[in-house]
Amino acid sequence: MTKYITIASFIAFLGSISQIQGQLFDIGLFNMPPGSNCFEVRVRPTATNNTGNWSASAFTIKWSDTYDVNLGSIQTNPYGFIKATASPILNGTFKYQPFSRSNDQFLSWTAGQELVVMTICHTNSLTMGGNGTFEIINDAFTGSNNYNHYQEFAGGDRTGIIYNGAALSPLPLELLAFDIKNTKSALTLSWKTINEQNFEGFELERSVIDADDFKKMAVIPAKGGTFEQSYAYQDFDIQPNLNYYYRLKMNDQNGNYTYSNILSGKIDGVGIGIQISPNPASTELQIEWNGIEAAQVSIMDPQGRILKNHSLNTSEISKINIEDLPTGIYFGRVVTLKNEVLGFKFIKE
Repeated sequence: MTKYITIASFIAFLGSISQIQGQLFDIGLFNMPPGSNCFEVRVRPTATNNTGNWSASAFTIKWSDTYDVNLGSIQTNPYGFIKATASPILNGTFKYQPFSRSNDQFLSWTAGQELVVMTICHTNSLTMGGNGTFEIINDAFTGSNNYNHYQEFAGGDRTGIIYNGAALSPLPLELLAFDIKNTKSALTLSWKTINEQNFEGFELERSVIDADDFKKMAVIPAKGGTFEQSYAYQDFDIQPNLNYYYRLKMNDQNGNYTYSNILSGKIDGVGIGIQISPNPASTELQIEWNGIEAAQVSIMDPQGRILKNHSLNTSEISKINIEDLPTGIYFGRVVTLKNEVLGFKFIKE
């Protein structure tokens, strides 16, 4: 059986339950992608030619109430109609979330072929710590609450074994805060952490217009230690009136990772525009300004330090000498007399 590595916060459980006559269906809970804060629920038939109506499904996910984690809403539901049948049920020191599916769907499954029937993520995106466990279970709780009827196929109970992936040691890192501010010329991201033992660092990811296409824009190494740490990053490569979305990918030294919550920001503008050429540039940067009034352009390094200032007059091409700048990525900030702001990015060869 293929093994899957879970994130450190959730230690997978391997167990089995009594098999029932007929063609059995196993059920599993896997951390996917490995190291993320999301899970796949999979079913796996043990015999071929299981052709008929998938008429029912019921299973329960259990986790410790000791840690500040909860399941979020269902992310994907490819075969439809799986839903949480109640709010999480607290029983002792554990929480139980029942799920069920009751609509018929005609399917033909092959023995040993895994099918992902649901994906779901945990909601505590500000914490990577804790030894809490998420597992699909079959115990006294599920029996007494009638949630151990894992799969019904063509009218018969098809409950097989529970199978889950392997686990790693827990990560202690906690993301205490993650904020965004509009500073007119840039969107500034800031965050605080504590307990950075065995922690590699952060990848800041951004998506433009909507939150569906995140791309890595910066790598920030961890400062390390057990005490509180603070970080900040300014994004000057922005256009007015567009929504920008940001998240942190937090990586430990063993290859595990999880994501922060998503932040959004926008800088207001009035339709002003700028064109730069060439890009990349080696000796000179040409800036064509089409604003209705004069403006000031500043050239900055990735840390936001101003290296050059230049005045722009409307409807003319200005030239800025950049021969003295080291090779790398730079940002431009244009500010009008009315404090309207426009940003751009260029590469110095």
